[in-house]
Amino acid sequence: MGFIDGHLHSVFLSWYDLSLMAEEGIDAIVTLAYMPVPPSSPSSLRDHFEHLMFDKTRCGSIGLRAYVGVGIHPRNIPLNNASNISEYLKVVEDYLGRADLLGEVGLESGSDLELSVLREQLLFAKRTDKPVIIHTPRTNKFRIIEKIIRIIDDVGLSDDRVLLDHLIPSPRIIELVVDRDFYLGFTMQSGKASPEDVLYLVKTEEEFIERIVLNSDSGVYPSYPLAVVEAYEELVEDLDKTVAYRLASLNALRFLEH
Repeated sequence: MGFIDGHLHSVFLSWYDLSLMAEEGIDAIVTLAYMPVPPSSPSSLRDHFEHLMFDKTRCGSIGLRAYVGVGIHPRNIPLNNASNISEYLKVVEDYLGRADLLGEVGLESGSDLELSVLREQLLFAKRTDKPVIIHTPRTNKFRIIEKIIRIIDDVGLSDDRVLLDHLIPSPRIIELVVDRDFYLGFTMQSGKASPEDVLYLVKTEEEFIERIVLNSDSGVYPSYPLAVVEAYEELVEDLDKTVAYRLASLNALRFLEH
């Protein structure tokens, strides 16, 4: 098995980008739901999910296995149509049976509406036994993760079915997750996380070796499709190859195939 990019948005990547990933040793990707603007209707959300399902075939023709996630990203909650949010949630519920996981869902501001939408989607995941990738924001990350964990516990979702993504090596965040069994997503992007951050974490808490998943978050915004490959190449300068490979491949596979 080659590398796995644990979080990206392939519908915004070109054929060239995806081909380059396959050529450079990436065997699988996790492609998640996200739209640069909120869907104007449940039909728009349905069309986005159909696009993701199509992209599974497109990626397969290039040589990439695509694990597809569906869900309502917190920045995609239709604030101008929030009274009909149950109709949008029904679309997620309908498509989750066809998808491999729930994602990308989570919190951005931590508003009551976001909390409600996340809770309902986590209930869908629990009923269907699907893994979940949860977005955490750039700001107020500690406070937001606290809220996310409370919802996870309230729903009764098993820690090992959840990946908390876009994490940073903050001592306060480490304290929140060190005694839990969540998978821990680190985005190899400027302003998010770096191989040095990951190295610090695995040397600080050895048990994180079994739980860290690397990703590029490639898609709409500036990113680099080979970020996971390059992170692995940096990590093997300081870590055993088997450990670095676990972070860049095996942990993601175990999370997805549980």
